[in-house]
Amino acid sequence: GIALESLNIYETTEPLAYYTGTKQIPQNMLILENKDTFYSMRKSLMSGNNIILGMEIGTLIYGAGKGIIRSFQDFSLCAEPYMRDNGNHIYYFGDMDYEGILIYENLAATYDKECEIKPFCQGYLRMLEKAITIGEEKLPPMKTGQNQNIGTLFWDSFSKEQMVKMQQLLNSGRYIPQEILSIT
Repeated sequence: GIALESLNIYETTEPLAYYTGTKQIPQNMLILENKDTFYSMRKSLMSGNNIILGMEIGTLIYGAGKGIIRSFQDFSLCAEPYMRDNGNHIYYFGDMDYEGILIYENLAATYDKECEIKPFCQGYLRMLEKAITIGEEKLPPMKTGQNQNIGTLFWDSFSKEQMVKMQQLLNSGRYIPQEILSIT
């Protein structure tokens, strides 16, 4: 029952790990769920290619799965001024499974008063396209016990046809990892 302030301590969050290709304002910033995808896209930005799946990206943020929800708490305090500019657009990109979608929905709902975070639709659609090409049976099985109580925030960003294809895949017990997309 002792207040943290009484002990002269305070809670801290994990600092945001990010890579900035440009500090221009406004810009598109992309939060990535997984480390491999972060490093691949960072490598692309570092090589001078700032277009990722048709969108110009200025800053990549490593989300560390669910860790982004807590790390984002201090975004308004610890992010550089150009990152906090209201003209920027923030996108989220994760695995296409229930957990990945829930991470997005929780992040977007938790910080909806500070900023709007949208799904990186180009990424999800390219993942779906590639998954259909290689065959659903070659996709990894979804981890058991995933919370399937996702809302509509994610689905609202896609057409009815796209949503149905994604939901069919999820209902099959398979998922699409972000890593299905390579740097090429």
